[in-house]
Amino acid sequence: MASNVERIMSLAKSDVRLQTIVNNYFLRIGHPQHFVGGLSFKENKDDSPAFCLGFQTFSIPIGFIFVSEGLLGVLTQEELEFVVLHEIGHITKNHVVGSSFVWLMKSWIIDMIADMFEVSKQKAKQYLELLKAFYVLISQKKTPEEEAKARYELEADNFAYVLQGRKDPAISTLLKLSQGNIRAPTHVTFDGSFPFPIVTYEERIEAIRRDC
Repeated sequence: MASNVERIMSLAKSDVRLQTIVNNYFLRIGHPQHFVGGLSFKENKDDSPAFCLGFQTFSIPIGFIFVSEGLLGVLTQEELEFVVLHEIGHITKNHVVGSSFVWLMKSWIIDMIADMFEVSKQKAKQYLELLKAFYVLISQKKTPEEEAKARYELEADNFAYVLQGRKDPAISTLLKLSQGNIRAPTHVTFDGSFPFPIVTYEERIEAIRRDC
């Protein structure tokens, strides 16, 4: 994913449609001063259709929102607004910072395993992957890492549809993205050989419908 992001950042271009949504909604939520750009990119097969990089400091949002040209071509205006607002939610709630903290904690655990068993970091990472896979298999639950990331997605969804004032665009967007398979994961953590699903389209849609 890191190499994909680097490629996307090098090729992405400013998009007037996205930037207008970004500017209008930041003004609406009381952040007239922001440094968030809306960029479009031509996606490859394995690219995420939309994501963000950014954070908020001293009440000033900073970052970029990326939306693929393919996604831009299939969403209505309201659905596109939901996608952009979802990414704004990630930025203003500092989810990228939270994910970085989770990554640092995982790195610390890998270092600890490497020291404890006197093995390389690569081997320690493999041990941790096996432990995660065993935990998921036995408990039938998400690991703490995936639970945290799932919470971020649900919080960003909530931020978006509450600000829009309606749930229909959120649900129709997720249904389009699912391509008929709502039980598929919307996000996955790839730890070497083991993919760990974070949250499914069905879970996100049900969370939206449940919220009064």
